[in-house]
Amino acid sequence: MKTYSNRRLTFRGCETNDAMASGAGSALRYSADSATKGRLTPNSTHFVSGTALAAGKSPEIVDPDSPVASAIPLKATTGGLTPPRSPIHLLGLRVGRLIGVVLLSLSAATVQSQDQTDASPDDSTTMAEEATPELQARWEYFAPVPIPAANADASPTLVDLVLGKDVFAHARPDLADLRLFDSTGKAIPYALRYRRPQSIRENVAATEFNRAQPENGPSEVTLDLQRDDIQYNEIKVETSGANFRRAIEVDGSEDGKAWRKLVAANLIRFQHENQKFDLDSLTFAESRFRFVRVRVHPDPAHVTGNNEQELFRFINVNVMRHAEDPGERLTQEGTLQPREPGRSYGAPGSVWIIDLGGGNMPCDQIEADIADSEFARDIRLEAEYSSGPLGQLRFSPIGLTSEPLWRRKPGESKKPLIAKFEEVQTRRLRLYVTDHRNPPLSIRSIKFSAPARQVVFARPASEAGESQLFFGNPRAESPNYDFARNLPERLAPSPARTELKTAARNASFVPPPQPFTERFPWLIYVVLGTVSVVLAGMIVSLSRAAIAIHDASIADAQA
Repeated sequence: MKTYSNRRLTFRGCETNDAMASGAGSALRYSADSATKGRLTPNSTHFVSGTALAAGKSPEIVDPDSPVASAIPLKATTGGLTPPRSPIHLLGLRVGRLIGVVLLSLSAATVQSQDQTDASPDDSTTMAEEATPELQARWEYFAPVPIPAANADASPTLVDLVLGKDVFAHARPDLADLRLFDSTGKAIPYALRYRRPQSIRENVAATEFNRAQPENGPSEVTLDLQRDDIQYNEIKVETSGANFRRAIEVDGSEDGKAWRKLVAANLIRFQHENQKFDLDSLTFAESRFRFVRVRVHPDPAHVTGNNEQELFRFINVNVMRHAEDPGERLTQEGTLQPREPGRSYGAPGSVWIIDLGGGNMPCDQIEADIADSEFARDIRLEAEYSSGPLGQLRFSPIGLTSEPLWRRKPGESKKPLIAKFEEVQTRRLRLYVTDHRNPPLSIRSIKFSAPARQVVFARPASEAGESQLFFGNPRAESPNYDFARNLPERLAPSPARTELKTAARNASFVPPPQPFTERFPWLIYVVLGTVSVVLAGMIVSLSRAAIAIHDASIADAQA
């Protein structure tokens, strides 16, 4: 016979076990002997008298068929007596488990699909260390690139082009997915240059000879530039020592015999504690002499006790070219939408939307052609960006780097009014003009501009057919060609300019595999809808059962 002694029992918050019998005579007792003479077996349902429990007596196991008042259904298990679960409770547990399994399966499938998509190697790389040829089928758009014909004389060996709206509309914002192929399908290395104004300072190749460092007199070195068609205007001379002031003379010559003075000054270096002053570069007028001679005299203040002059040596002598590159700007016509009334800076004003004609168009300046003869209006600008998980388009303020005031005094010529700001990449701008009590401005047209994006590449060996520029691959890696890293800042002679033809969709384009949630975007809504319906049904069912139990308990209490 199965013994159920020393097992904890719970009867509506009252706990006991057989071990309590020795210390409390009034404790509830339960053993196999009192369990209706062995009729209590595991996993079988019995009833205990609620009246006996309320009176503090030992639980009385009764026959479930006998009409005992307040009989409480219990289930006998190896752990004691527990109330059996109702069918509604069991249904709720099963439905909850089913919903949990469905949601976990959907989440696992989504994560696995996303991991497979992210882990798939890009076309430009494989698991091996060597890069494999890139497939043109991974690029969605392309534009033909005509190559200018080469002349019999010394034609430029470089070709360049400026990117336009078609490229910005479909390429990545950073333009790292550009790929250039010749007519045979071979990749052409290129350099992408941001043509903003900048100062260029670069070394001019030269060969050193006739270095002389005597014990008395000036030290001297001569440089041969090997050609006389290179312009330069600066020389940098590094010498040994500290805290000195040495006279320097720089001369130029076409044949190495007749010399003309280019500049005479001083090399200065002083250091005090953490402060250092070092003047080792000298500038002069643009020159094209093939030979350059540098003479440096010892510092007269550094004379030893034996009347010996200062000893020093040349470390580096470099001929340099320093120039201001004005850069190149790309100016395009914007589409000005009709004026709308609005408020600007808390006052009545006008609002115009400026369509730039393509997504991700770079812009750092607008020029407005205004017909009015006299005005002074405050302005502000906003750029359109996508935000939020759904990619909603919103306008955000952009800071002006020019004065936020458009003014034209009486008698002034009707030149375009300009607004400058930090460069943005967007499709639309919103212009606010504060009118106050003045009539709105009459804006006839508007232009926008930004530093040009220039693509420079070597002229293809085979000029048969057209080359092609591919773009529109968000997963492509930046190529980082050696050609781009070795290309000098200043190109002489200037590359031969060509223009992109109209962009077209790549007929052989193969889209990359999409994540599970993008392939079946409706599935998540179906699952969520189904779960909502099931939960609503469970809530209704449980509510009805609770109402029925409440009504039955009230009826029993009244009886």
